[in-house]
Amino acid sequence: MRARQNKVVYLGQSLPFEELVFAYNVHKPDYLFTVITSVPAQDEIQKYVYKLAHTFPNTKILITGYQVIGQDLDCPDNVEILTQVKHLISFAEE
Repeated sequence: MRARQNKVVYLGQSLPFEELVFAYNVHKPDYLFTVITSVPAQDEIQKYVYKLAHTFPNTKILITGYQVIGQDLDCPDNVEILTQVKHLISFAEE
């Protein structure tokens, strides 16, 4: 039996949400990783985190970036905020 290989798909810097859903449905990833630096606006981040969690409930969603680090966000069970590069490396090594 062959071990499953992880796929990495880069979807660009400014991917519309509908295109993310399309790519997700094509590739069925176990993880989504996003770096949020400017969009959505600061007052929209919590709503966006909930939208990601609800739209992709069976996927682990990893989030980092200026807009989320240090914020008091409520993260559903399938969302994790990575505050340092070493956290991403540790996660990848597990």
